[in-house]
Amino acid sequence: MGYDSSYHPIAIDFVQEQLLPYLLGEGDIEPLLRGALLRNRIRARAKAWALAVHRLNPAPRRFDPHLHLWGRPFFIVVDDTEGALDTYDLYLTATDEQQVDAIALEQLHAIAPGLTAPVQSQFQAPPAPPQEEQLGELRWRLDILRSAVAAVRQGVAQIEARGRLHDPRALLRREVPFAVLSFTATLTPGWMSRGVTWPTALLDAVPLPLRPFFEKPSALLGPLPQALPGQSWFLYDTIVENYMVGGLVAPSYVAPLRRFLTDQQGALLAAQPEAERAELRRELRKIEEALALAQRKGWAFAEATEVYSGLQGSLN
Repeated sequence: MGYDSSYHPIAIDFVQEQLLPYLLGEGDIEPLLRGALLRNRIRARAKAWALAVHRLNPAPRRFDPHLHLWGRPFFIVVDDTEGALDTYDLYLTATDEQQVDAIALEQLHAIAPGLTAPVQSQFQAPPAPPQEEQLGELRWRLDILRSAVAAVRQGVAQIEARGRLHDPRALLRREVPFAVLSFTATLTPGWMSRGVTWPTALLDAVPLPLRPFFEKPSALLGPLPQALPGQSWFLYDTIVENYMVGGLVAPSYVAPLRRFLTDQQGALLAAQPEAERAELRRELRKIEEALALAQRKGWAFAEATEVYSGLQGSLN
């Protein structure tokens, strides 16, 4: 099976203080869901502009779909890292479609003056599913895991979820980090990729210390291990299968990892066939931008798979 990989800045405090208590049966995530609904609209509108550029024939030379459509979040074409992150923050603060359109039009001008009219002719407003359907899609993983936590605490051996019976301990073991990261990525999207491109895999290809700076994503469990004695967890410091979170980099190691990857770029490129080096440069750029955003915000960084899927139209 192929991989839809991704790179994520992630706020550990947010996870531990707002999401994990919900899994333990405390509080409500309704305000977070409303924020996620808004962010979904913003992301869909921004990607609609990127898709409109992609439909042009011929496409502008400065537009790289693997960076500007199936790579960076939203629709960002600014060349420099800091400028790209500034644009990312503009999208995060957008509250309606008009603001998104204004940001997107600036990106079109950055690609080429005079591009606005032909892109507008290709623009298609994204569909808006019913709100209840969207809310259900946002919360179903967290709600199942909340039920699984309650079942384990009560000694219940099986729970029903989405028309099937499940072992609650097996669900918790396998699904918590992925569900938590997937929800946070709705609010603060990561960078998309495709294939075996996650950082720990790239580092494994060269003779370097084994996955420096990366650890298991235990931080995404927060208080759950203490609340559920004897519960086992599916945790690796790299990616070993689909639908998982791999290596996590603590906030204090994000800047050193950025420097390390810059220093080792030559070795990383040399480890790949020459025909694949341009693609690797693009992937290293995405990883650098995601790390730079994590550093800017004081967040951690994580690699993952199947949070997004270009083939299925699930974009960042």
